[in-house]
Amino acid sequence: DYYLEFYMSRNGELEIRPAGTNFFEEARERLLKNVSPDDVAKVKDATSKANLIQLAEQEEALDLSFCKEENGSSKAYSLQTIKTRESDHHHIVIGVKQV
Repeated sequence: DYYLEFYMSRNGELEIRPAGTNFFEEARERLLKNVSPDDVAKVKDATSKANLIQLAEQEEALDLSFCKEENGSSKAYSLQTIKTRESDHHHIVIGVKQV
């Protein structure tokens, strides 16, 4: 459940933010904040512990489109997963970006 957070700064540099010890209570809850009611279930399902473990153990990657409600308008986002290494079945990278 331990995780690290990386952010792209405004000048394009990669920043590492303080990590956490329980992804499913901390980072996942921030991810779900403001997700469109129509998309909450699919984002929750995609980021469930069971699904992420399965993705880390397989060659399969996830590319999920969803919307967030921000300042009265809907904005499109993309959530993608990437395996860290071919032989690593314990770690996965999750990226979220506005599209």
